[in-house]
Amino acid sequence: MRIDEVIRGLHQFIARVRVGGLICDLGLQSATVQQARALLAKSYGAQNIISCVAVLDESETSSESAKPIKPIEPLKTIKPKSAVIKSIKPLTPKQYNKKSEADLNNWRKKKQRQTKAQKKIQSDYAKLADINRGPA
Repeated sequence: MRIDEVIRGLHQFIARVRVGGLICDLGLQSATVQQARALLAKSYGAQNIISCVAVLDESETSSESAKPIKPIEPLKTIKPKSAVIKSIKPLTPKQYNKKSEADLNNWRKKKQRQTKAQKKIQSDYAKLADINRGPA
């Protein structure tokens, strides 16, 4: 048995059940919502339970019993390395040309790799066609 069961006693629940063609609200006391549902299922049938809601006691909602939650560890603030954002300087013509040449060289290398791969695929298809033809 848990200590909160002894101190607080049983919880109160309001259930809505179907009895015949009527829908009835009723109150019951139980230790847990699962036990309340089990009692209702045994009494009225599991298919007839519409809802089962816990009712908060005044002691549970009062400000005297409510205690603030304390964090386990103090929160650390993250400070940026520099408070001032450096402005981006425009490229000089010499830097711009150097960057353009590098971009052009990268594009050419990529294009050469693609062309080489395409030629390899074409030669492999040609070899496969020769194998499929068989001896003449």
